[in-house]
Amino acid sequence: MPTSTTPTPRRGVATIDDLRARSLVDPASRCWLWQGATVRGQPRIWALHLDDLDKRVLSGPRAVWYIAHGTKLGDQVAYMGCWNRLCVCPVHVRAGAKGAVNTLVAKAGIYARSDAARAANVRNAAKARAARGVVDTPAHLVLAVRAAAGTATQVAISAQLGLRKTVVSRIIRGASFKHLLAPQAEAAC
Repeated sequence: MPTSTTPTPRRGVATIDDLRARSLVDPASRCWLWQGATVRGQPRIWALHLDDLDKRVLSGPRAVWYIAHGTKLGDQVAYMGCWNRLCVCPVHVRAGAKGAVNTLVAKAGIYARSDAARAANVRNAAKARAARGVVDTPAHLVLAVRAAAGTATQVAISAQLGLRKTVVSRIIRGASFKHLLAPQAEAAC
């Protein structure tokens, strides 16, 4: 019997039954814990994006919103009201303005990273920069830029220290090298 060489199209998740079939129910919270693909611990679902009318990989809450409600989100964001990262239960999905949701998340401390996680991110970013051949500006040059900040223009400081103007600007504004800020200056940022 000949075999077909045409690939089978990806069907994706189109119904609530499809969501339920790919999830496990947590008996305590009644969350549907996604068993499919995830990125950084959050579900990624191949589904129809109703705002763009295009089928693609969507975040779990957005895909669940489109599947359960069948309406566009527009400028709103979808999120899970249970705050469980793996949940895809249609009953738990909510929609709200992006700013309001971000404020709610920040006030509740949801998804807050520990100090150890932040330190690990800083170390990993330094390793990635080193692997790409990027050399960090030495601490003594950063401190020299900050010391000269009120006395000369950024162009003059960059020419004097041999740095790019954008690097000098980011240092003066506190956008770079925050770990070298004085404690009182760090509180102001």
